[in-house]
Amino acid sequence: MSERKYEDKPGFGAIFENKKKSSDSQPDFKGEYADLDGSKKRIALWRRTSKGGVEYYSMKVEPPFEGKAQEAAPANAPSSREFDDEIPW
Repeated sequence: MSERKYEDKPGFGAIFENKKKSSDSQPDFKGEYADLDGSKKRIALWRRTSKGGVEYYSMKVEPPFEGKAQEAAPANAPSSREFDDEIPW
């Protein structure tokens, strides 16, 4: 979402058509806004049609993307403090 060159005032934002959409599970529109407390949020919209034929938008709001996703370490993985710095060879 680097298309934007300004900061949103609390309660405002912008959403853009997702021109890189490659599957139906990806949003039709995406953007960001500043929550009322000023914190940034991402927003995604999908065009939908109800069983009755009424068109509407489905929405998802989540925290901003902070870069490359961190994979969770397995539960039995040793912490960095458990590693010995000496290499035995």
